[in-house]
Amino acid sequence: MKMYSFVNSDAFDELIREKCFDESRRKLLDKPAFMVSNAVSGEHVGNLVDISISGIMIVGETAVIEKAEYRLRLEFLHDILFNAVCAWSKDIGAGNYISGLEFSKIDTTDLDSIKDAIVKFTTGEC
Repeated sequence: MKMYSFVNSDAFDELIREKCFDESRRKLLDKPAFMVSNAVSGEHVGNLVDISISGIMIVGETAVIEKAEYRLRLEFLHDILFNAVCAWSKDIGAGNYISGLEFSKIDTTDLDSIKDAIVKFTTGEC
């Protein structure tokens, strides 16, 4: 399965050029570091591809059922527990699925952490 990560992007390369991250740290981060799992069973659901204040996009080996609600754990800056509804899911071949999940219940502190991370990542603030 091909793994996706924020660090495999032009934006991450820009942060390195601006000295926000060094190349030695990239080697550690150039792995699927942000995993999403079922908060109840602990089963791996997928790896984070994208994140916004309204939800996440993941890729995984198991299809996520559209319109179903899930209790999930995201290993991001810290463990974030939330409920999300699958808005869409698509088979992308080779036994992989990509899915969009909308937050239905998330702690405001965790949402603030996500907002801060998005701002820092997209603006290059270190």
